[in-house]
Amino acid sequence: VNSYILGRLIWDYYEKYVKYIDETNIKYLIMDKEDDLKLIENIEKVKCSYKEDLKPQPAPEPIIEQGVLKYPRKAYISKLALKKAKYLCECGKDHPSFIRKSDGKNYTEPHHIIPMSAQGKFKTSLDCTPNIISLCSNCHNKLHYGTEIEELLKLIFEKRKEKLKTMGIVITFEELLSY
Repeated sequence: VNSYILGRLIWDYYEKYVKYIDETNIKYLIMDKEDDLKLIENIEKVKCSYKEDLKPQPAPEPIIEQGVLKYPRKAYISKLALKKAKYLCECGKDHPSFIRKSDGKNYTEPHHIIPMSAQGKFKTSLDCTPNIISLCSNCHNKLHYGTEIEELLKLIFEKRKEKLKTMGIVITFEELLSY
């Protein structure tokens, strides 16, 4: 989420609870749990768009972890992609799932359409919301371990190819299949 928008939202909401002490210029925040829950609810409602909040970023530098070349990822981008998909499988909104213990949201898994292992072939970062799709466990595992994935991958690619272009990521379906 754009940090400026989020910062303004928090400040605008909390501003009425801030008390100033003139002699020391110390600010005190006075609020109760109900007010805090309202703020959290408002933060969940924050809308963000691909174009305004997540601009194309340069490709990250690779790191070597246990002798393997890896590209860093940002967890909040995957979470944002799941939120944008309303925690539903983007291959079938009726696909079965369950509710997460941690946050009460429908369980889906983020999946990079173009794998991060291909990052070296792109000038812009592949760790962006247009390249991350929300999938049920079954679809996610099918993509990683299934034998007949071409139809599923084609469906995903067609949904996202224009959004990928807005991030400077241009790829053909044949190239995607090769990864």
